[in-house]
Amino acid sequence: MTRELLAATLALTLLLPSRPAPAGEEAREGDLRRLFPHTAPLTVGSAGLHRIPIPAGVLAACRPGLSDLRIVTAGGTEIPFAVTAGPLSPAAGAPVVTLPARIVEVRRHEDREPGGPPVFREAYTLELPPLPEGAERWELEIVASRSGFVCALELAAGGTVVERGSAFRLREPPAERLRFAVPISVTGRVELRLAGENGDYLRPRLRLRAWGAAPGPPPLEVPLEDATVTRREGLTVLEVPRPGGLRPPVLRLDSSTPNHLRRVSVWDELPDGTSALLGTATVFRMEIAGTTTSQDQIPIRPPSGIRLRVEIRDGDSPPLEDLRLQALVPRPVLVASLPGDTPVALYFGGGRAHLPSYDLADLLLGVPPVPAEELTALPLASVGPVVSNPSFDPSPVLAFLLHPGAPLDPRPFRHHRTLELPASREGLAALALQPADLAVLRPDLADLRVVDGQGRQWPFLLVGLGAFAPVEVSHRRETDRRGASRYTFELPAAPLPISGVSVDFTASFFARPFHLEARSPDHREPIVRTGLLERQRGRTTPVTIGTGRLRVDGLALVVGDGGDAPLEMRSARLLIQRPVLLLPAPEGLYTLLLGNPGARAPHYELERLRDTLLALPAVEITAGPLEANPRFSATARLFAGGSSSQLLLLAALALATLVLVGLTLKLARRESG
Repeated sequence: MTRELLAATLALTLLLPSRPAPAGEEAREGDLRRLFPHTAPLTVGSAGLHRIPIPAGVLAACRPGLSDLRIVTAGGTEIPFAVTAGPLSPAAGAPVVTLPARIVEVRRHEDREPGGPPVFREAYTLELPPLPEGAERWELEIVASRSGFVCALELAAGGTVVERGSAFRLREPPAERLRFAVPISVTGRVELRLAGENGDYLRPRLRLRAWGAAPGPPPLEVPLEDATVTRREGLTVLEVPRPGGLRPPVLRLDSSTPNHLRRVSVWDELPDGTSALLGTATVFRMEIAGTTTSQDQIPIRPPSGIRLRVEIRDGDSPPLEDLRLQALVPRPVLVASLPGDTPVALYFGGGRAHLPSYDLADLLLGVPPVPAEELTALPLASVGPVVSNPSFDPSPVLAFLLHPGAPLDPRPFRHHRTLELPASREGLAALALQPADLAVLRPDLADLRVVDGQGRQWPFLLVGLGAFAPVEVSHRRETDRRGASRYTFELPAAPLPISGVSVDFTASFFARPFHLEARSPDHREPIVRTGLLERQRGRTTPVTIGTGRLRVDGLALVVGDGGDAPLEMRSARLLIQRPVLLLPAPEGLYTLLLGNPGARAPHYELERLRDTLLALPAVEITAGPLEANPRFSATARLFAGGSSSQLLLLAALALATLVLVGLTLKLARRESG
């Protein structure tokens, strides 16, 4: 690992913005271990700096960036550490020398089985020279002029096979594997054996290359489970949750189907409902001449969403069987100065701790950093089995916040929902607002309150105000005589804040003009978006039409078909604003009040703890249906706000009443006289 690579890797891991410690953590500082639900012992040799490779189970249980991981002694003392991570396939350094291999013996023979193709076998005995100064291992390279071939390969030393695999060069997809590491323990003579059904002997040239460093440790292989698999014509789609602590640069897709070749795309499902393409690759598996050749890895950009969507183009072939998906991630390694005379353990998980900032990271990884070879030469401390932490304190971190606020008159609010809060570990519950809620609220959501049975407010925090999530909606199509199809979408509620519409058609290719009509709540002229609705050949994803932030009462898509048949719409999803209400409150029944145009936006001290609340897990609130508030009073609403406009209106009404009373009395006197 070069200094530049080490510094770049750590910049990504250690220079993340630190979150403030969750409220209540200061009260627990007497025993830091109480913050973490999991622990694993460390096995240490003598005292001093050690490297600690992080197992996959620990990594998956932590938050991104390892913010909720600590090293603590048996006496409760926190030990600083730095985080290093190598690339997924560690570089082997620079080649020291390249030279033609000295071949001392060649053997060739042809095997013919009845009814099968001939197998051409060839063996080359090489003499390995001594490694030059600065080199640590040999690599054998096959140099062949043939444009396409597949051979079974064995590398033997002293009559024992030390490497077995396949050498190949494919034309479609373009791929090859022609370089093979010679085990460090092998010296003297080595025999290369090739066997293929390529119509002739390969007769390659052989080259030796000396490398200055041995390969690093293999990556962590983390199975991605709970995948949802859907299949439609020519396409298989896997959707799988992404474990919070994993941002894999490579996925591995495996199948029990013996021979296959498929194009695969990987998408990042973001919290706002949109998708981002992370990478594409061709995966294949071939069984030829008694050997299996495969390519099952998909390089991707590190994801940040909540789910991964893997699309496999099957074409006319049957779907792949027994699909398995793995994340290949670099092995994070902690560097820490560990004592040799007292037990030490990792404590991790729970999401209750902030990202630590230790001066050891600046000391080891500053400018200039400690040379990588010095870090890799440090002794290893091994991580033992993961167990539940007996010191973990499960009481709510937000216990100090669980009290009501000021009383509130519910009569000015036209609508309400009943909320049922279950018991929660941290005292935090969450409610995703529904489209029906957004339809009766002001655009700024200022007329939203939570009260308990005694009419007292409970402070809350709204998050995700800029997030838009997809909500599937039904549609109906009408085709006119002018060659245009009109798709009218059924809104779940109105008026509705949207940022776009995502439509999926059965056709694999189209390019047609469109315009999108979005009727505003005041029923003015429709808001129109125009453009070209298209899907390029080979693409399978839905087409998304952005609208910007709109509040609409109706929505329709008009597509110009020309002389083509109307497009069959498979599904439609609106990107609808879906803010989430975070509520620190004890278990019980509450009421959500909505719909008061004259309400002022509430101001709660809770806003100062936004980062804390976002770092903690929340339970889901069960909400009843949106109903009319039985205590609603228009008069109470009129007197509730106290704004200058309301006061002027009241004064005007009072004056008008006095004038009317005066005129009535005057007319009564005239009639009596």
